[in-house]
Amino acid sequence: MRADDYPAARTALRSASADSFVLIDASSGELLGTIETSRAYSTVHEGAVYLHMGRSYLVLQLDLPARRAVLEPFSGDYFTQAKRESMTYIERLHEQRSSHGVTLSFGSVIYSETVLGYQRKHMQDHSVIGFETLDLPTTEFTTRALWYELDELVAEEPFPNELLLGALHALEHGQIAVLPLIAMCDRWDIGGLSTNAHPQTGGPTIFIYDGHPGASA
Repeated sequence: MRADDYPAARTALRSASADSFVLIDASSGELLGTIETSRAYSTVHEGAVYLHMGRSYLVLQLDLPARRAVLEPFSGDYFTQAKRESMTYIERLHEQRSSHGVTLSFGSVIYSETVLGYQRKHMQDHSVIGFETLDLPTTEFTTRALWYELDELVAEEPFPNELLLGALHALEHGQIAVLPLIAMCDRWDIGGLSTNAHPQTGGPTIFIYDGHPGASA
């Protein structure tokens, strides 16, 4: 390292990723902050209502080549919610064991996410005002994950197919809620995905993964 180098200036406090978008206030030209690319498409897409430092902003433009989002102060009575399509692909298996009808694995995975559009919802009752489609790139990053294959356990006691996905999703959220007690991390550092038929495992699977790119290093 050079004597005049200052690594802290190149390190974002709010993100582990160096790939980010800047947030610009259109009314003042002020730089509000930055947001990592893996979150930008779902939170500061065009038309999104974005909360920053307790104030609401409406995103006027998400400029992909310039890596910036242009926002303006917002005082409307609705919020937005992105609709995403996500998948987790197993890249490399590191460890695996089975117990009580459950196969538990640990390894490297690739998380893929595409933001398809967003809903506008009333603030008071969360009723849907409308849906807008978006044309945004798919984001991918490599990370580490635990995954549970539950096909043997489910086969032992017949479980209604129409309830299976909801039950898996509830179990996923329960695991994410308690993991910070063991891993000493923030709840929002953890991602999860549950499916009743994963293309690689061939059955019901729950993934719990590190939500930051590069976690496999």
